[in-house]
This record gives sequence, structure tokens and C-alpha cells, in this order.
Amino acid sequence: MEKRKFNVMDVLGEQLAGVAELNTSGPEQIEYIDIGLLDGDERNFYQLTDIDELADNIQMCGLQQPIRVRAGEGGRFTIVSGHRRRAALAQLVEKGLDQFRRVPCIRETDDVSPALQELRLIFANSSTRKLTSAEIGEQAERVEALLYQLKEDGFEFPEGRMRDVVAAACNTHGSKLARIKVIRERLLSNLRPAWDGGKIPEQAAYALAQFPADMQMRISKAFPTLPNGPKLERLLKLYKEDGYRWDPSCLTCPDGKECKRGDVFLRHDADALAYETCGGKTCCLDCPNATSECYACDNACSKAKAKRKEKLDANKAAAKEFEEKQTRKLERETQASAARLARAADAAGLPDKTTVIWPRYGGGYTAGHLRALAAGNFDGNRMYVNEFEPDNIGDVAKAARALHCSADYIVGLTDDLTPPTLPEGQLMIAGWMPGSTNPAEPGEFAAYVDLGDGKLLKRFFDWDGQHWLMPGGIEAQAPVVWWMRLPPVPAAGKGAENA
Repeated sequence: MEKRKFNVMDVLGEQLAGVAELNTSGPEQIEYIDIGLLDGDERNFYQLTDIDELADNIQMCGLQQPIRVRAGEGGRFTIVSGHRRRAALAQLVEKGLDQFRRVPCIRETDDVSPALQELRLIFANSSTRKLTSAEIGEQAERVEALLYQLKEDGFEFPEGRMRDVVAAACNTHGSKLARIKVIRERLLSNLRPAWDGGKIPEQAAYALAQFPADMQMRISKAFPTLPNGPKLERLLKLYKEDGYRWDPSCLTCPDGKECKRGDVFLRHDADALAYETCGGKTCCLDCPNATSECYACDNACSKAKAKRKEKLDANKAAAKEFEEKQTRKLERETQASAARLARAADAAGLPDKTTVIWPRYGGGYTAGHLRALAAGNFDGNRMYVNEFEPDNIGDVAKAARALHCSADYIVGLTDDLTPPTLPEGQLMIAGWMPGSTNPAEPGEFAAYVDLGDGKLLKRFFDWDGQHWLMPGGIEAQAPVVWWMRLPPVPAAGKGAENA
């Protein structure tokens, strides 16, 4: 038998030419056939989806494309292309819309082999809908089988390129068909219905199909909802490259029981960042991510969560204790500072309502506030800063005027509310220092010594850096209770002419 050249794409084009547009001229003529005489082709594997939407469209706009049929037995007809349209029309007829009972059809009259008939069926139906990956896989498998059947029937195909021919016929790529083939051959049977129904995306199904059957089963049961493609690809990489099996049987709980949280580890790694995966190889109690104070692992076991809570509670208690300690310290400092300023307010006889201090951070304190704080009455208010420290007083000069004291007193340079009044014509050059202190350097000093019984004697002493010395270099025996450095003696003759 002479072999015939066969171009599958030419066949595809021939079949689509008459289906794509309503053509009433030429050899193909439209005839109206009762919908009850139209039967679906058993070989049609495409799902009938979105029938309600299509029915609404036909009811509104009418049937825009006739159904292609071929003669069957007993005056009936088999649908070649238009199974969804027939289902939508039947729905309208069931609603009582009898105007849709007679269906415009194009009857195919040529006599071809069953293999070519089925190819026509496939090509005609695939062009009228968006196919799922599962439908593409089914289509490719049937097209390949039909092409090999045609090859046996005498049609000639290019050698060694059947997959490419099938891919071209299915309007897809060979790599896609290769992935779908893996899915169809290796995807677990209980997952196939979801794949066939378009509920499992191709990326997810392809990753899942590369797992052994036991892992596919485990994954399908471990997750309430099957993970998406990227997550399954991450798990596949961990399984193949890192050897993860999510089997924590080697881990033992503190109570001596074997860890049985393998599926939890599996779910954790599906969502975890690359550096956070564990594969079930680390006990949650030993994992820093499980007991971390911040961004702790949500999949940690109850024991690890209890440990984390214990740590958080301890840290919280320590922080509270430290805060309370700092608050008490601040209150003491504030009380002392307020008491110092209240002293000035009391000395000036200022009423409680008189504002006397203006803090750097705004607001103001009255004399009454100072007196209350000086008494340790904080009235339940939390102090965040000692606002009576010199650096925290906004206007020292204004406060000094309000308190009728010196600015030096406000900032703590002196304990005198007001500076001493100097005698006319005399500068104050020094002040008396207590005997409990020693001069910083040797020199001549005026001093009071204690003779006992409260009697003080004023004398001139020298300080050699270690001892008080009387004239002649004799060490003083009576204790010095007050001392004051003397100024240098003027040069000889200066001012003597006016003496």
C-alpha cells in the first residue's frame, strides 16, 4: 500500500475552518435538527464547564455558531463539535424556551476513518475553549495514539519527531507535554480527580508528581489545603538535595516520649524561609526560633511555647523591677530637687498657686506643686524625668525672679538663697572652709583652732601639704576647724605712700 504524506496541522486547519464561522455557502449547509436527536460523542473527554453562563449568553444573543454533527444510527446524529452548546440549549429547553429546540447544525458528509473522525472531534472541541493542563494531557495522549494509528493505516510522519508533531497539533510545547506526561504517569491516583478537575495547578502537580508515592500521600494528608507550586518545589528541593524526610523519631521529649510531630515540621518547612527550615532534625526546645522573644516559630511544640512564655515572663518581671527601681530613684531625685526649690518659695512666702518653674518640655509648676513633691506626694503620676534639674529648667532667670532667689541657687552653685552683701569698698576674696578638708596646695592661711569647751582661737598658720604649722615651723596641736587662704603679700612699697 502506498504511503500518503500527512500534515496534521493541515487537518487541524480544515476542521477549524468550518467551525470558526457561520458559513452557509459552499458544500456545507445548515440544517435544523431537533435537540432530542443530538447525541454526544463518547470519545469526547473535555469537561462541560460554565454551562449556565453560556445558556444566558445564547438566550440573550442567540446561538452564534452551529453545531457540527455526523449521521448516526436510527435517524440520530453524533456531535463532532458543540457539546457545551448542546448542553446549554438543552437547559433552555428544559426552562420551557421551545424556540431553542431546533438546533442549527452542519452535517459532515465525508467518509473518513474512525481515527480521523476522533482527530476532528479533538481539534474541533479544543479550539472552542481554554483547556486545563489535565485536558491538554488527555488530548495529547489521544492525539499521539491516533497519529500512531494513522501511521499504521498508511499515513507517513517525520521520523523521530512524534512528540513535536503532537505538541504542534495540541498548540503547545514539547516541554509542557513532557511535564504533563510526568503528572499523568506519576501523580497519585487519589489526587488525579483534583488534577483532572483543574483544582491542582500544573506547577503544583508537577512538583508533587516527582515525590515518591508515600510522600505524595503524606503531603496530601498533612496539609488542610494542598500547598501551591512554589511551596511544593521548595519541599521537593529539600527532599532531593538536603535529604529531608521530616522524621523526628530520633528526637526524644523531656518526658522520654518519641517526637511525633513530623507533619508539623513538614508544614513548617513549606512556609519557612530558606534559613529557617529544620527538616524535623532539631527539637523545638533546642531551636532558637522556637523560644525567641521576637518572631517566634508558630509551629513550635507546646513545651517550647511554655519555655518561651517562661522566658518572656521572667524578662518582663525583670524589666518591671528595673523600671520600678528607676522610678523610685527618679522620685527621690525629683523630691530632693523640689524640696530645694520649695525652700526658696517658702522663704519668699509665695502662695501655692504661684507658677515658679517652667520646664524645658512645656507646662509649669506652682509653688504648691513644689511643696507637694517635696513632701513625696506624687499623686500617682509617673515621673519620666527630673524636671527640676538645671538642664531641664527652661528659663533659669525667670525661675529665679519668681522664687526671689539667685540663679546660682537655682542651678545649685550655692546654698545661699541670695548672694551675701559685701561691705562697701571691700571685695569678698574667699570663704571659710571646714577643717575636715585640706588645702589643695601649700600656702599661708587664717585658721580657727578648737581649744575645747567650744572655745575657738584665730591664728595664722602655714600648710606644708601635710601639716598645719605655727610660726617657727612647729606643728599645731589643736585641731583646725575652719581655714581660709590668705592673698599674696603685696610687693614692698606698693601703696605704702598712702598708708
